[in-house]
Amino acid sequence: MHDLRGFPARGHPRSNLPPQKEHGSDRTVRCLDRPLDLCYNIIMKAFLFQIIGGILSIYLAAEFIPGIEFIGQVKTLVLVGLAIGILNYIIKPILKIFFFPLRLLTLGLFGLVINIGIAWFTAHILFPSNIQLNGLFNLLELTLIIWIISLFFYSVTKD
Repeated sequence: MHDLRGFPARGHPRSNLPPQKEHGSDRTVRCLDRPLDLCYNIIMKAFLFQIIGGILSIYLAAEFIPGIEFIGQVKTLVLVGLAIGILNYIIKPILKIFFFPLRLLTLGLFGLVINIGIAWFTAHILFPSNIQLNGLFNLLELTLIIWIISLFFYSVTKD
């Protein structure tokens, strides 16, 4: 008895996988070798942390770095954080795959260019009247803050 990929099915004498359970919350539908509910929780927690990281990074950059200003209410700050979270969680991996040859040639430094592009897109295209950056150096500082906070939240969500 084999599954669709040709491997021995669960419960088969030559399979090293435990038999599939029929009932209960311990379903064996797996995502990265975890139950589906747990996988969904991990993905949503990581996405939520990206949004919180975007909000926190814009707030900290506007508060502590001269030359970066945020003009708007808390609702707008949440929208900016949501935009940064979506760009970092969905668009950034696609850009990393697309620009893999350049990242390989530059030993990963092109990843910084991708991060700068995401910060520039957020500040100048999506929210030009709410985020004011005075120069390229401020854009680099904003990018580094977003990167550090995203790295922190990534390490929190990592098992």
